[in-house]
Amino acid sequence: MALEATHIRFALDLKKRYKVQDEHKYILGSVYPDSRYLTGINREKTHQVNFNTQNIDGISDFQKGWLTHLICDRSQKYIIRDLFPELFNPEIKIKQGDEAWISITVLKILQDRIDVEKINVKKFLSNIHSLESPNDEELKVLEKYYEILYEMYDDINFENHIEKSLKMWLGFGVDNVLVDKIRKRAIVFADDESVINRVKLIYEKQILEINNYNL
Repeated sequence: MALEATHIRFALDLKKRYKVQDEHKYILGSVYPDSRYLTGINREKTHQVNFNTQNIDGISDFQKGWLTHLICDRSQKYIIRDLFPELFNPEIKIKQGDEAWISITVLKILQDRIDVEKINVKKFLSNIHSLESPNDEELKVLEKYYEILYEMYDDINFENHIEKSLKMWLGFGVDNVLVDKIRKRAIVFADDESVINRVKLIYEKQILEINNYNL
């Protein structure tokens, strides 16, 4: 997954195109799918919903935000693989905890660190509440998820972003050993000019892609 600053920035860039009326529900939808880390809902139910991009007026603002999440994840996945071919074997499926997963998680953290500088994420999460439960999740669990996001982006800046991201992963139930592996690789990648220069291209390529294909 992209992290949530990236998802919110991406949703905002599509907001006008999708004729959003209720920004609150739209942003809620844009960050909703990753609540599965707390709710335990199968990823297929949160990340493979087939909303019709050709009839965008026929879905709610929450669903429009949800759709931007799916588009963002899908485009980022292939763009990252193209930009970092040395890190990923296209024939091997990435699984949580393996070396490729650690690398892609770090790259998403570094991308999110850029996006935090572009938008006021805290503003969009400061009054976010669970108004919808698309897969019959417990509302109190969804609220806990949104609380974790708010804590993640509260008083965040370029310097503390990596550690706050790691705290978020801990809140999502990722164990300390794996989080420490992410931390060590993040330190290495963040100091690698070649990596950082390519990370800076990810979002630009995503926007170019949605414009080219009118998603």
